[in-house]
Amino acid sequence: MRLCRSALITCLMILAGCSSESKVKEKIAQIRIWEDQGWTANGRLTTYLSDKSEAVRERAALALGRVNDTLALDSLRRVLLDDPSPKVRGMAAFSLSSWTWKVGKAALLEALPNENDSDVLILILQGLARTYAREEYERFMPYLRHADPRVRAQATLTLDMINRREAADSIVPLLNDPEKSVRDMALLSLSRMNSERAAKEGLRFINDPDPTTRAL
Repeated sequence: MRLCRSALITCLMILAGCSSESKVKEKIAQIRIWEDQGWTANGRLTTYLSDKSEAVRERAALALGRVNDTLALDSLRRVLLDDPSPKVRGMAAFSLSSWTWKVGKAALLEALPNENDSDVLILILQGLARTYAREEYERFMPYLRHADPRVRAQATLTLDMINRREAADSIVPLLNDPEKSVRDMALLSLSRMNSERAAKEGLRFINDPDPTTRAL
């Protein structure tokens, strides 16, 4: 009797799991349809940002970026600030950077100091480069000293992309970073900033054993 009951429970759990997975696939399929049609289905697409499925929320955030509906900006902002999933927050950051309007940039700047996940930070910094947050460059400076070398490298690239030569002196110390990827990014960025100090510091890499580094 116990074995039969246990087997029945197991079967029910499997069926429930299959049903749940099927619903997720259906929702994502619907999101793709609305995305291809280029609209939010009178706000129904936005409601999927609150779905219990991480995959659905992430796909909805991507679709809203592609649909490019300004009415969805505030919803994406709330997702970037509050969603428990780094994957979903990262996708919201990516979608917000699809817009060059101030509200998209403002949401990224708002989220930046409150974000602790390195992958999301990288996407926010990438987004700020795409939205050309040039006047706010000082807010990126602390990330040149972030514990994650990927964040340090992206902060350097962002400062390079928004063309802030004033940041050159803060990037120079990264030429001594323990991570080669960060050193190379610093060298590449400094070479495009036309900084006199950076040019002098870069001379020591002329005979670097790594041909990639020499080419920078």
